[in-house]
Amino acid sequence: MQRLLIIDDNPAALQAYSDLLAAREPAIQVTTAISAEAALESMDATVFDVVVCDFRLPGLDGLGFVRACHEAGRDPAVVLVTGYGTIELEEEAAQQGVYAVLHKPVDPQTFLSVVRRAFLRKWLRRFPGSGFALEPERTYSLASEATGVHTTDAREPISQAVIDDAVKG
Repeated sequence: MQRLLIIDDNPAALQAYSDLLAAREPAIQVTTAISAEAALESMDATVFDVVVCDFRLPGLDGLGFVRACHEAGRDPAVVLVTGYGTIELEEEAAQQGVYAVLHKPVDPQTFLSVVRRAFLRKWLRRFPGSGFALEPERTYSLASEATGVHTTDAREPISQAVIDDAVKG
């Protein structure tokens, strides 16, 4: 079972992301949290492969959440969502090992694509002998103004068919 945790203090955003995933990726089990602290409590009981986290949250922010995950020995693929993107945020996110940064407003297709790739990355890391090669992590960000996606995963794009097979398979 693929598990995704969505963290956002906006209930409408949580519902929109959940509805989109339920409609397009029903095999993904979605859990939501309204704060980073509540998310960390959920992670005590459940292992999540991917976490989508708003950057600006009351209390612990998105990068604070990532640091707390590392300190607790957790390694989900984290996608940060922000309306306040800066170069400094991109650099810090890359240094903290964030998989991707999405800029609001988030295009639904872009959101789905990034989430699928994050699951694929986790899947590939679980099965190092699978025949798929992973390059070493890179600590810089690739920016695409057209899609609003900034990712710390600097490899060549993987075909949608490969992603679909791995995510559903």
